[in-house]
Amino acid sequence: MNGDGRKEAVAITSSRQGEFGYTDAKVWYITPTVCKKIVSCSGWDLYSESIKVYKLKKTRMLTFEAGAGGSGWLTYAYTFKENQAKEVKNIGSGITYLGKNQFEITDSQYDALVDGVGHTWNKYYSKWDGKKLVEYGGLKISQAQLKKAKNGARILAQIKKQGKIGNIYYRANGMIFINYTADGANFNVSLKLKNGALKYYYTDEAYGSTDREKATNEGIIHKSISKCVKYPKSFRVK
Repeated sequence: MNGDGRKEAVAITSSRQGEFGYTDAKVWYITPTVCKKIVSCSGWDLYSESIKVYKLKKTRMLTFEAGAGGSGWLTYAYTFKENQAKEVKNIGSGITYLGKNQFEITDSQYDALVDGVGHTWNKYYSKWDGKKLVEYGGLKISQAQLKKAKNGARILAQIKKQGKIGNIYYRANGMIFINYTADGANFNVSLKLKNGALKYYYTDEAYGSTDREKATNEGIIHKSISKCVKYPKSFRVK
């Protein structure tokens, strides 16, 4: 688990198998000489399908979630060093590994409408630097700057037809988010900048009949959501 060549393990014990996973679970870190409890998920079910172990720079990361089956849950993440489990900070309401020490962080808010109601789930991005997660902070850019990128003017024109454009944020991993409002609701559009060209960004699970619709989500994207953030110094288009 920590790269020292010695055998280690993580174990889960629970009072019973619940409706959604392991009820009142305890998670343990085991080495040839010690068995330490990492955390107790009292009053919750630890979702068995949420348990993941990722191989990272200098360590491995264990992640899992616990809840009661509703729209809210707790997310846990730990790395391992010197025979100890270290809690990972700044993981939001969910964490997904993208490979090459890159992570997608889920943020839970109530900002679907401009009056502050409506549950939303939006994505932010972080990198494991060998010791901690560092969020890709958003640099606020203008519409004029975005137009310098290939396809920028066309994409802005398409979004303007939907509503009023607000803050635009660029992140050092190439992600760009455009906030806009329409009919009393908040929306954001995800873009990817690569080799000076912009395109709509979405996953295979996205809904919609066009690229713009698939890249659009409810809620507001902010410049950052964590306390460990690194911002790009400038927005440069090759």
